[in-house]
Amino acid sequence: FGYIHPCIHALDEASSAMRHAEFSPGVRVYYVASKKLSRVERFVSNQSLVDQVDIFVGTGGHGHTFPGAATPWGLAIATPWAHSFSVSEDWDSQSGFNADQESLNFFGMAHSSLSGAGSGELGEVRLLPVYMERGMDQDRPATRNSLLTASCSASPGRFSGTVNSSGKEIFLVSSVTQRAAIHRFSFKEKGRRAVQLLLSPAPDSFWGYKLMDYQIHASSKSIEGCSLSMNTGIGGAESLLCFSMHFSATLSNSTNRSSTDHSPEILLELTEEDKDVTVRVGLSRTDIHHAKLNLQELGDRSLEEVAQDARQMWQEALGVVDAEMPAETGKVFYTAMYHSMLAPQLLSEADGSFRLQRKPKGSPSIGWEKGEAFTLADIDSMMPIRHNSKKDPMYHTFSLWDTYRGLHPFVNLIHPEMGRRFANTLVGFGNIWGFLPRFQLLQSPADMMAGDGGSIILATSAREGLVDRNRAFQVLNASRRMAVDERGILYKQGFIEERGEEHSVSKTLEQAMADSCVSRLAMDLGYEADASFFERRAKLVFKYWNKDEKVFAPMIQGSPENVPDVFNQADAYQEGTALQYSFSAHFDIDHMMALHGGKSQFVADLDNFFNKAPPPQGQADLRLSILHGFTMGNEPTMHIPFLYAYAGDPGKGQDIIDNLLQQFFKDGKDGLPGNDDFGALSAWAAFNILGFYPVDPCSAEFVLGRPFIDRAALKVEGGTFEIVVHHKSKHSIHFQKVTLNGQDVDLQRPILPFSALAQPGKLEIW
Repeated sequence: FGYIHPCIHALDEASSAMRHAEFSPGVRVYYVASKKLSRVERFVSNQSLVDQVDIFVGTGGHGHTFPGAATPWGLAIATPWAHSFSVSEDWDSQSGFNADQESLNFFGMAHSSLSGAGSGELGEVRLLPVYMERGMDQDRPATRNSLLTASCSASPGRFSGTVNSSGKEIFLVSSVTQRAAIHRFSFKEKGRRAVQLLLSPAPDSFWGYKLMDYQIHASSKSIEGCSLSMNTGIGGAESLLCFSMHFSATLSNSTNRSSTDHSPEILLELTEEDKDVTVRVGLSRTDIHHAKLNLQELGDRSLEEVAQDARQMWQEALGVVDAEMPAETGKVFYTAMYHSMLAPQLLSEADGSFRLQRKPKGSPSIGWEKGEAFTLADIDSMMPIRHNSKKDPMYHTFSLWDTYRGLHPFVNLIHPEMGRRFANTLVGFGNIWGFLPRFQLLQSPADMMAGDGGSIILATSAREGLVDRNRAFQVLNASRRMAVDERGILYKQGFIEERGEEHSVSKTLEQAMADSCVSRLAMDLGYEADASFFERRAKLVFKYWNKDEKVFAPMIQGSPENVPDVFNQADAYQEGTALQYSFSAHFDIDHMMALHGGKSQFVADLDNFFNKAPPPQGQADLRLSILHGFTMGNEPTMHIPFLYAYAGDPGKGQDIIDNLLQQFFKDGKDGLPGNDDFGALSAWAAFNILGFYPVDPCSAEFVLGRPFIDRAALKVEGGTFEIVVHHKSKHSIHFQKVTLNGQDVDLQRPILPFSALAQPGKLEIW
């Protein structure tokens, strides 16, 4: 024709790019052709979402995530347990993995881990495949077993890697069901081969666990038993983990063991013919009987079939959000969703039975490293079996201070059935123990961080309609009126004296948030006297305001003192600074703005915080991924960018959110800005990619931010809630118009009710 349209050239470039690109099966790929096509834009959508998950995000840097196999909120985990060769008690190896190291000292495939935790190692019931080597008197298991991190591969529900054992390679692959695990160990070279069962904690653990008692019963092809441990890193929590294992190979050296034998490990030698061994493991936190039953979850399926079924579980769990966005953003989003579903973890059995530690004697707050020590002989009295309805499973490990802010509101929105289960579990804790713990780990209340995040989560879930409000309030009313921890001091004198009470300011702010949440729930129910009681106590924190420095300051003899350094960490503030906590009365934002001098001055103070304040100094959590006064790597500041919206200037907040998400959340091993803390940072990222965030969780509202999607469909009861962003570009991130179900949203205070997003509807943003 003598003329070729520029789009033909563009499409030809796109075609060439397609031929050289690798795509996952089922992912829809859209190409945007232009006159000058400098790159090909891809948008991912709901087909093969598991392929968008990068398991290794957060396994490097300080993310502390684990790369092993898991199912959404399942009991069973199959993950490598390894530490750095060069660093003793390595903080960044406490999930059992550190991708920043080329090789790691491998201690076996473990069946428990804490995703993103800043303290407290697990790694219980480990299986270590080894070659035997010559010792001084007799052959022994190889003393140096290296996990080569570059050899590791993982996808949701499956893990594989290569171990160098005394110079010889072993290939391992693992998968899981909800309550069972399956491993295959392939010995690639000649030599005497063995598998060790290890119950003691790995050497050089970072605030790990202490093995209190154990029992092992072994035969030629099976092993069963239990380990009873106390976690020393998070308030002395108790952990019972029972197992029933079946080996494809015949084992030698099998024998029964108990704690009286002083050897919580067994060496299981394989025959010369056994080059591969498959181990099927039923797990239970109740007893051996249920571990045997849970072994049946595997049936006669191969490891590949188990992994495929786990993959399908993840596909369905991720598929509640069908989103179109740039490919790089899609990786970050669906990986964040994945990490938001690793805790809490299933505790109860299929028949509804479970164990929890008995109600603690004395103070309901178990102190640091003061869990009740006991043996398996006392298990039925100290950790009795209890029963729930099969329809109401119980869960464990609630990192409440970290997760009340974003993780639980995120789950409540995208997986309301799981939100209901978690809320009912908290009600169960309250009924069994008589209070809600500040942290709940494994089968115990635990003493970690400050405040009462459990009350915030339960009140939020009740106000959002996920749990019976009266039933929740009964637990909350009783628990919040107990004169324990800092609540007891507030009862007596109306403030916490700084002398002798660490973190006095942050503790009071956290307690105020919990009181405000319960007050609002009481008001919903018409309990005006209760609502007034908790509201008055919440407002006690405003006594701490130092109007000259414009911070909540420590109290001395009933008055706020001066803070010598508002920019750096001090004893009165937990994992934060006075300046950071000056924005932490977000349960009453209008009052907080008034303390700062009104909306205009509040915006100016936020500008100073994000643009001029010096970087904070203090413990590691405080120094991770900073933007002037702001710390992206920790929880206390997560809500602050969205406060601009309450002051009528949401555009400034959008600019900051855009910067934070693109700078600190990436696809890759160091893709998290700090400890993920059981999905807390990941939930922040997922919320912000969708474009909104719960500044005040108990308000049952979200604040509109800066969406990174083009379109998303959230599965809700009765249909779909759709989000459409028109004319989005990297250079146009401020919204000009917003409608919710056809009605204009106030751009000066863009609030989105939870109730509107949790039912079929449409949010449009221009």
